[in-house]
Amino acid sequence: MKIASLKVLVDQINNDLGCFCVEFALKRKELGQLRRCSNRNILFKYDENSGRDWAINEGGGSEIQYHIYWREDEVGYGLGFNAQYVPFANEKTPVDYIKPFADAFLVLLKKNKEDWINRCHFDWLEQDEDRLKNIQKDNYVLFGKRISFKNGEIADENYHLMIEDIKGPLYTIYQQVFELKKTKSIPTVPCVIIYPTESVKGGNPVLGTPLQMLCTNRERNLSHFYKIEIPLPVVI
Repeated sequence: MKIASLKVLVDQINNDLGCFCVEFALKRKELGQLRRCSNRNILFKYDENSGRDWAINEGGGSEIQYHIYWREDEVGYGLGFNAQYVPFANEKTPVDYIKPFADAFLVLLKKNKEDWINRCHFDWLEQDEDRLKNIQKDNYVLFGKRISFKNGEIADENYHLMIEDIKGPLYTIYQQVFELKKTKSIPTVPCVIIYPTESVKGGNPVLGTPLQMLCTNRERNLSHFYKIEIPLPVVI
């Protein structure tokens, strides 16, 4: 298969993935609890005017991401972890965004290393496991597979294997990382239950029923609740 550039390769992959692009966009929306889907017609987004030798899935800058690159005599593809700055992602540091995904991946890697490396033949393409464990600002870690080519020609069997990897084992890992990341999320701010108290003239405050719950974590784990009693005005 003749491929003249990364743009041509990305367009071909997006076309050959077909309905998987729709499935992926809907699944990412579900897993990330997003308000809207990314482009359902593509997996990889690439601007040929950017001068980049890589592309990622749309919206994947601060998440575990599908990644593909084109360099000299090889194409690499797989799942990436980006601790570099992403425009408009300003609520956290780049490391804070990606570390929960990295930690979830490492838990899964420990359980599935034999399968992922020996059966699927994935490996570290950028950095390694130790770097992912201690990911720092501006790091980028990529786990996947390389394809060698000559004179812009990729062997058909290698290209078709890449398509199957993207739709198969890499997609499974992608989903598992998102799911585990959600279950391992730890609230950064404790929940608060506010109880009203009724001031009784000449007596002690009487505890009432819960008025309001202020909670930043989604799991609403009672072990993270504090009780605050707020006196109501005394009626004379």
